[in-house]
Amino acid sequence: MDQSTIIVDAMSTGHADNPTPARHRGLASVLLRRWKTVVFVTFVSAAVACPAAWFGTEPKYEVSVSVHVAPVVRPILKSDMDTDISRQYREFMATQCGLIGSPGVVALALEDPEIASLELVRSLTDPVPELAARITAEQVRATQLIQVKLTGRNGSDCEKVLNKVVESYLARHERENEKWAKNVLSSLRDEEVELGKRISEGSEELRELSTSNATEVSEVSIDTRVAELGSQRTLARQQIALIDAKLMTLNVQGASKQPNFSDLAKFQEFLQLDSEWSQLEEDLRASLTALSALSAQGKGAAHPAVVVANDRLAESRKARDERAALLLPEFHNVQRNLLEEQRLDAVTMEKVVANELAELLPSRGELMRQTLAVQDVRFEQDRLDKARVQIRQKIWNVELEQHRAARITIKSAAIAPLLPNIDKRPKYVAAALLLSLMLGAAAGLVREQFDTKIRDPEEMSRQLSFPILGSVGELTNGRGVPVLPSASTPYSSRPIYRIATTLLAVSPKSRCRSQLITSPSSGDGKSNLARDLARTLAATNRRVLLVDCDNAVQGLTEALDMVGRVGLRELLAGTATEEQVRHDGEVEGLSVVPAGAVDAEFGTFLISRRGQATLKALFRDYDQVVIDGPPVLGSADALTMAAVVDEIILVLRVSKSTRAEISATRRHLETAGGNIVGVVLTGVREKDMTHYYGAATTA
Repeated sequence: MDQSTIIVDAMSTGHADNPTPARHRGLASVLLRRWKTVVFVTFVSAAVACPAAWFGTEPKYEVSVSVHVAPVVRPILKSDMDTDISRQYREFMATQCGLIGSPGVVALALEDPEIASLELVRSLTDPVPELAARITAEQVRATQLIQVKLTGRNGSDCEKVLNKVVESYLARHERENEKWAKNVLSSLRDEEVELGKRISEGSEELRELSTSNATEVSEVSIDTRVAELGSQRTLARQQIALIDAKLMTLNVQGASKQPNFSDLAKFQEFLQLDSEWSQLEEDLRASLTALSALSAQGKGAAHPAVVVANDRLAESRKARDERAALLLPEFHNVQRNLLEEQRLDAVTMEKVVANELAELLPSRGELMRQTLAVQDVRFEQDRLDKARVQIRQKIWNVELEQHRAARITIKSAAIAPLLPNIDKRPKYVAAALLLSLMLGAAAGLVREQFDTKIRDPEEMSRQLSFPILGSVGELTNGRGVPVLPSASTPYSSRPIYRIATTLLAVSPKSRCRSQLITSPSSGDGKSNLARDLARTLAATNRRVLLVDCDNAVQGLTEALDMVGRVGLRELLAGTATEEQVRHDGEVEGLSVVPAGAVDAEFGTFLISRRGQATLKALFRDYDQVVIDGPPVLGSADALTMAAVVDEIILVLRVSKSTRAEISATRRHLETAGGNIVGVVLTGVREKDMTHYYGAATTA
């Protein structure tokens, strides 16, 4: 495998070209990530629920009886004559469905010793209500059949019990019908006799109240005369009212000294009877004639003859009007006397008619009372006759029903099937499987919600926008104890070599490159990665410096067995030279600077200008500088180193690093100005290593 092939293989897993920092994660993707939890919980739940559903339920026998119910042909038996027969039949069917499995019918069936001794009955604590609850009866849709069913573990016992229950129901129904018919016939016949007596009494009363034809004619004549007198009386009262109105009008005219417009003609006739008023009228006409003659002669209004004629005309008109005014009260008196005479005649007429009516009304009332009494008796006779006809029709219906065959019969008796025909176990098992699957999915969702650790490289890559440089698994010996890669292991077959090759390919070329190896917290494997990466780079004929900058833990120093030697702390403090702190590494071309003495003030030396200048001078003579830095979330020294080095490699451990730690680490490093070139995953399972980079080797 050449170097270009290795680079492409490593980069294909890093998502450098297609970062997805915030991909939407749906329910399906969550369940796929947590498929182990889903499968485990589903398997355990199904292993418990399915056997319980299968063995906890037994198959049962279901037997049925078909009962035929003839339509109700006599409405009197169940309701009034005008009730709708189809609705009545449905109500009757519903009633019978409730009666078939009633406790009373079941108790009647259990009176048979053979039925009471059956295992189905003896196994029940309270047989009557329990059997009644298990028996179902319902009408088959759009038919005249009732389907009665009973379910149990013993098909033969169910057959015997159900047949006996239906037989008991039919026997009880027949007895109740006979008893009912007997009571109804007795009641109807008594009612018929009572109606006969009342009809006889009504006939006798009708004969006593019947009147002759003459009486009926007299009654008609009285009614006619009463009507005539009523009309006359009304006419007389109208005349009186009209005369009173005219008298009131005359009184008003007398007060105003002016005749009514409607009486002008009468007043004119009255004036003509007066000789003096007639003479004045003739003089007025003569004056008018003379004035007209003068006008015809062409004499004007100023002519003395015309003036004299006009004066004479005015005097004649004035004398006539004065005479008419003197005669007006006399005219009113004449009119008033005439109206009073007419009113007296009308009042006399009204009294005469009223007296005659007073004499006729008592006779008419008696005749009317007798006539109404006759009509009432005849109406009651008709009603009693109709009632007697209905009673006789009811008696005939009941007697006819007694001679008919039973309306309720068994269409088909219960027959127990050879094998159980009701087996709900498959349904229960399916429900148990569905419930188990739901529990598994719920467990996966719960774990996704509360377990924030990154479990696999795929999930880790979705969480970050940086390329994944590679993955490292724990190497173990034959006994499962973790070991470090040996120098004899071929580098081309180890993931570290591929990580180093990828790092060289993606990093810019320069004289010296320093890389800080850090992680969110301790225990992520950064020290082992720094050691292995330095050895691998040194094997490529490069001058490599490996520096332990984690002064508090000194995991790299301990792994290289350099505890107690002068190192980085003494160099930064100025108590040792570069030559004193550099030590030979495990392979040729590798130099190591241990952590030195543990010092709480190490961060002060590191952040000082002198310290940073010392580090740059130390790094100047090497091609690659690999620094094992402290954890980002555990020490501020990592942020100080992030601003000094050229590149940062972030180490994340699968199944240990959480989403919150990864986000916080990335934010701190970017804030400090660090250049994160990629991520290395540690603790990857062997099969994931095989998928990504090939299997890891053992020592």
